[in-house]
Amino acid sequence: MVFQPRSHRQGQAWLWLLVLLALVVGAVWLFAIQRRWWFPPLASEQGAHIDRLFLIILSLTGATFVLGQLALALLIFLFGRKGAESAHHLRERAGWGTLWPILIGFGLIGALEVSDVVIGHELWKQLYGPPPEDVFVVEVTAQQFAWNVRYPGRDGKFGRTNLRFVSDGNPLGIDPEDSAARDDVVLLNEIHLPLHRPVVVRVRSKDVIHSFFIPAFRLKQDAVPGMQTQIWFIPKRAGEFEIACAELCGLGHYRMRGMLTVEGEESLRAWLEQQVPFGETIW
Repeated sequence: MVFQPRSHRQGQAWLWLLVLLALVVGAVWLFAIQRRWWFPPLASEQGAHIDRLFLIILSLTGATFVLGQLALALLIFLFGRKGAESAHHLRERAGWGTLWPILIGFGLIGALEVSDVVIGHELWKQLYGPPPEDVFVVEVTAQQFAWNVRYPGRDGKFGRTNLRFVSDGNPLGIDPEDSAARDDVVLLNEIHLPLHRPVVVRVRSKDVIHSFFIPAFRLKQDAVPGMQTQIWFIPKRAGEFEIACAELCGLGHYRMRGMLTVEGEESLRAWLEQQVPFGETIW
């Protein structure tokens, strides 16, 4: 085996050190100074807690990774090969050398779990606990490959649904004999919500498991066949936001894209008045 001169190897080491240093400086500049994040600008009040939980977990795992790599680099620097000599092998032995990695691992897991419980418990209550009064309720039913959105209409009540009424013109199976169903408003891939008002979204699925995902709100809720789930939140920024399916649901999964519009109460009421009640489209 041909060994390179020590000066050559030291030059390569310093070169790689400069490259890694440039990467670290670039990452710090991008995420710490520029404050850029992977998600789009936050648009819900509950999303701030999710961002904080992401940041805590990233900080703990990132710090552990950096410290581990620094320790590895220090060991290589102190005990690395100085020339062409053979490596000195140590016999494996139990004791502190085996115990300290286990303690560090359990310490990291414990810190992550504590952060999840302390922050996640409060977040869970905000998303899945009892919503405040005067909430705006909307129903979202997923199917391959679209989002069926239903509003309760002027009476504030959703009409009954039954599978035997499902058809191309009545995808949700609304009961035509139910008077509460006649003023329901049903749309495809389009949701309008009020600004600064609690919103409850009831999520269902007609076929397979989907996942109702609004990246700007940091919200994701599975849509499970035969089960109704719900999540509540408060939109805090007006505008249009993308709705996506975060669960691989078939070959047309990429087509499950909708738009969510957040606007003032008056604009929302005016928009709802312009919509044709679903009863007028099938009866």
